[in-house]
Amino acid sequence: KQWYQRRVAITAGVGDGNDCTNVICNLEGQTLVCLTPSGSGNQSVTVHLGAASLVSGEEFVYGADPVVNSISPNCTLLEGGLNITVSGNNFDIIENPQLIINSDGNSLEKRSTCDLSDVTLIDTVDRDNNKLVFTLPGNKSESYSYSFKMDGVMELCQAKRTMTVLDTPRVISNNFEGGKNNTLSCEIDSQCHINMTMTQIHRFGDQVTVTVGGLKCINSTVKMIEESDGQIGRFVCVVPMLKDVKDSLFGPEGRTKRALLGSQETDRFPVKLKIGLYEQKLGWLAYVEKGFQMLYIYVGAGVVAIFMIIFIVLVVKNRHDKHHIIDLEKKHQKQMDDVEATYCKAARQEFTELTLMTEHTANIKIDPREIPYRIYSDYLVHIMFPNVDKKEKSTDCDSALIPLL
Repeated sequence: KQWYQRRVAITAGVGDGNDCTNVICNLEGQTLVCLTPSGSGNQSVTVHLGAASLVSGEEFVYGADPVVNSISPNCTLLEGGLNITVSGNNFDIIENPQLIINSDGNSLEKRSTCDLSDVTLIDTVDRDNNKLVFTLPGNKSESYSYSFKMDGVMELCQAKRTMTVLDTPRVISNNFEGGKNNTLSCEIDSQCHINMTMTQIHRFGDQVTVTVGGLKCINSTVKMIEESDGQIGRFVCVVPMLKDVKDSLFGPEGRTKRALLGSQETDRFPVKLKIGLYEQKLGWLAYVEKGFQMLYIYVGAGVVAIFMIIFIVLVVKNRHDKHHIIDLEKKHQKQMDDVEATYCKAARQEFTELTLMTEHTANIKIDPREIPYRIYSDYLVHIMFPNVDKKEKSTDCDSALIPLL
């Protein structure tokens, strides 16, 4: 601290004659920060205080330079928000690894330093020794150049890589389209799946999420459809349970998140697709009781069947009754014809006998009121006029029968 207050020149170096640059001492003179020169192996650290020199008891270790092996995915959407994962080695020794986005297209290959001012620098959102994760911003260009800033490793800083910006994915088919009002019905406490095919969806893997209400689907799988020449992918996931979806709609104070809530009466919730900052509503998911839909189908089919059976029975019965009535009418008519024929035969026979009797008794004077005549008279009237009441018989009938006697 005293040396700093006396304004004595303070420098530092690593190894023999390798001075640091950008030496910075804090106001209290307690710490010194500098940018180390290039080197390798284990090196001593020397601090120069004017003409005096102090050698640190600890050595400064030069580790192996970081190496980038792969980047996935190597594409993004114009909305941004997607993560790219950089896989490699020796990332743990880098103090602040950054992604350099060079949207202007200016070449970085001839730069002598990685301290750039005309680029966009993105910090990591996750890191370990073999992995770095960056979140990409939105970009409306078809593509842009990018590289990495890792403690002055010029090879990574100058490397020219290209990030492709894809068009917004397009849904080709999903299992919401067949439902009423774009609604997929799932039985409560039964496993239900959401599946769909989309352009480019397979390129983003586990960054593709589908939410029901406020909860993500589980066991998601994304794969490319081989017949599509790498342009179309299929997404499948398992729908979460109704109870979990309802629990996700309440905030820390128990207040319902109205924007995510559908219809409480029918347990119907909105379903959304998310890829980074891109979002699209797919439709609705309705939780229904087991066999609820099939019960309606069975009941409806049963009612229709019952009505059909009743209709057929009535038609058959009606036709049977008509045939029965016709048969009865024919039977009755035959009986009447037989009776009539019998009576006619009997009447003819009686008339014959009566005629013969008249011839034998022509000279006998018989009073019409006598018994023989009355018997024949009543008999003939009964045969010839069966519907005439006996009390109402006209004397004309008697008069008409007298000549016969």
